[in-house]
Amino acid sequence: MPKLFSDNNYQCGTDSICDTSGLPLQTQPIGITTIEHIGETGNDRNYAVLTTGPDFEAGGPPMQQYFRGTEESKNVVQILSTLPVSDTNGNLFHESPNIGTSTDPGRSIGVYDYDIFEYGPTNIPTSKYPDYDPGGLKPSKNSAKVLSRFNSQGSIGATVNGANLGCDYIFITDIPLECPSEKFTYLMSSIVAEVTDEVTDKGLKVIMWPSQVLGTSMPLFGLTDFGILIPVPGHTGPQILRMRYGTKVNNEDPTIRNQPINAWIREEQDSLVLEAEVELYITAPYITEYGVGTPENTYNLGSYPIKMTLSGPVNFLDDGRMEVEQFNINKVDIMLQLHGRSSGAGDAGYVDLFIPEYGSRLNFISNPIK
Repeated sequence: MPKLFSDNNYQCGTDSICDTSGLPLQTQPIGITTIEHIGETGNDRNYAVLTTGPDFEAGGPPMQQYFRGTEESKNVVQILSTLPVSDTNGNLFHESPNIGTSTDPGRSIGVYDYDIFEYGPTNIPTSKYPDYDPGGLKPSKNSAKVLSRFNSQGSIGATVNGANLGCDYIFITDIPLECPSEKFTYLMSSIVAEVTDEVTDKGLKVIMWPSQVLGTSMPLFGLTDFGILIPVPGHTGPQILRMRYGTKVNNEDPTIRNQPINAWIREEQDSLVLEAEVELYITAPYITEYGVGTPENTYNLGSYPIKMTLSGPVNFLDDGRMEVEQFNINKVDIMLQLHGRSSGAGDAGYVDLFIPEYGSRLNFISNPIK
């Protein structure tokens, strides 16, 4: 299958933008998607969608940035970035001790300890979903909790019958271990927003231009049918969330998406709150390569649509910068489905996931104005 491989045929500062270690800017992090017609499958679609993530040190094709001129406005432009960031080295893997996440380290993704490690969740307990998150913890800034419903569909005779995120199962059973601190992906993003002078009953209008959110990889143990159910360790790989453009009000063609996201700042109990309805695509380009199934499986976590209702406080720091915190106040369901690549292959498995209410916590801080 096509894949973006790393190579040394570039020169930093000449034909490539590089980081401080000399690696090129990765211009196509969602990888390459190949679509194959495979005949009657017995599934919802009779074609295979195969995605391969790029090598972690790969650059990518040339990137073009387009600009469109418009008339002058009185809007105040704010560039906001996620702060603080857990993934300080930017490798999209969370580097923190994971001792105790498997009863058999030889059958795990590895057991790691660090003298210096990246921050994890808060120590504030939450008991919202005790069946799926025993001993649960609230997210720290710029992280998202992702929970599994384990084998919610039962053993369907497929290769993968659910999974546990963060840690193993009690061998040899389908009883998941408890690891509340390992249920998180750590987020990075930036966004351009315009604060307008338009005030309605919803509040002060803010225009947000769609951006991306990158999440660190999470350990994943897929419950695999070998005659008996045995957990197989892997990684989700980095995940990419792309905010979708909106449509014009009363637009007759809802497929035309070229409008920014509207958000609203309003006053609530003497404090400012920002609210927005955001549609996103989730792409997990490495999920079958490093996670569950095989790279030959077709799966649905490529541009997987979700909706988030976001809300959170707006504050101003002593140096004048604006801080905006956003929580999802709705539950977000994510059903990963795996299919065989050949005609008549049928289902290859599932992983039933969800982000609980207030499980995603983004914290943006604006650039200094002066």
